[in-house]
Amino acid sequence: MTRVLYVSATSGVHDRRMITAWAEGGVEVTSLVLDGSSRSSDLVAEAVSQFSPDVVQAGPVPDIAFAVAQSWQGPLIATSWGFDLLADIDADDAARERAASTLTRAEVVMVDSDAVRDRARALGASEEAVVQFPWGIDHELFRQEGADMREALGLDNGVTCILSVRRHESLYDVATLVRAFALAAPVSHDTVLLIGGEGRLTPMLRELVDEAGLADRVRFLAELRGEQLAALYRTADVYVSTSTVDGSSISLLEAMASGAVPLVTDIAGNRQWVPSDVGLRFPVGDHEALARALVELAADASRRRRLAHTAQQLVRERADWNDGPKKLRGAADLAITRHDAKGAS
Repeated sequence: MTRVLYVSATSGVHDRRMITAWAEGGVEVTSLVLDGSSRSSDLVAEAVSQFSPDVVQAGPVPDIAFAVAQSWQGPLIATSWGFDLLADIDADDAARERAASTLTRAEVVMVDSDAVRDRARALGASEEAVVQFPWGIDHELFRQEGADMREALGLDNGVTCILSVRRHESLYDVATLVRAFALAAPVSHDTVLLIGGEGRLTPMLRELVDEAGLADRVRFLAELRGEQLAALYRTADVYVSTSTVDGSSISLLEAMASGAVPLVTDIAGNRQWVPSDVGLRFPVGDHEALARALVELAADASRRRRLAHTAQQLVRERADWNDGPKKLRGAADLAITRHDAKGAS
């Protein structure tokens, strides 16, 4: 049985999904969380000694995969988390150099979108090394059929629900949505804004809502998971992402599968999933353009239904996490084959 060491900077929901997918693919997998400190290479060496992996998967690229590459000479799958190659390296020349060296050393480079693929290639990843697939979603959980949260929230079916579930951090710029809703709310009377997620900027967002006098039309719902999150998505008529950078956003795909119209920032990662027949896009940070789009969608239920139907079809065809185990196993086999070829040359 193939043995995979999975190395990451976190132990969050996406890490758990990846580890589970490896196991479901018939692979023996163990995990290691690194903090990017000077001891990272020693911790990798210790884990390798104890577990004897055939392949190591590691990411984000500039710090975690780089640290692994310093002490692991075997087959390496360097995995981009999107933000690492699309944003972090632009703010740090040293991180860019680390990313470039890791991408040229790795046998496989795993990416989730066209935008991340293009950046990886520009940094030196070979075409043969790049494996691209969206991290996908659970279509059994995230679907339009099922209970929503309208009754629990005291909302009738005539209310247009606008939803965001991105983390309350600067990268995701949820403040732009609050400012946009403050402009749209006086025009679109039967709308409410549902804000999921939490983060360091939650107090600031609450202040913005209070200052705009919108406390009765904005609900903060904190972090939801599983069936509760699925029910929240089904509550939404419009799903908004104000993120400044993304690869293939999992929450976007989940919302689209659940019947919400996507209204997202006009960035490369979003363009791949939200063409004009699927949803609407607006410039990053432009709350006035976002407000206009909110008003348009709130006023046209038939347009929302058309867009939502197309969005569901797109995600159903292209973003199924059930394909994950097979694709991961293929990536592991490719990493081993490419590593063996290097040794033979």
